[in-house]
Amino acid sequence: MSEAKAPDGDAAAWLKRELGVTIEKIQPNAAAAAMALRDAQENLTAARKVIADSPTYAVAGCHDAARKAITAHMTANGLRPKSGEGSHSVVIQYAEHAMPDHLAPEQIKGLRRLKQQRNDAEYGHIDLPQWHAKRLDLAADLAQSVIDSVVRALKA
Repeated sequence: MSEAKAPDGDAAAWLKRELGVTIEKIQPNAAAAAMALRDAQENLTAARKVIADSPTYAVAGCHDAARKAITAHMTANGLRPKSGEGSHSVVIQYAEHAMPDHLAPEQIKGLRRLKQQRNDAEYGHIDLPQWHAKRLDLAADLAQSVIDSVVRALKA
């Protein structure tokens, strides 16, 4: 399993000190991480099935799949985002700063965009039926790439 990497080796302390991001330290749990990865893949599979019928669910499912995969990496490394407002952003910040060897900058940028699209879809700021199915397919492809990257990271 690869460890979360920050300049000083302690991702939680570094994120708190440098970015003001609060991450709880927990007991590392490989079994829970594996379960979270399975859940992420199941969410993504379900999201792909409903792209045409429920684009809002599809966007949310893609976002949740990617978020759960990154959270699985955190769990395997003994970390958990604090719950509450901003916790989804914390997961992306963790991925950017603690997993640079495993997630490309394009994936991080895509995750930020997907988070915004999910918020817009959930709260009615965009008309999802007007979206092209291709955009939703790209969101699903991004989520799959994040899941695959996390799986590789945990095997490293």
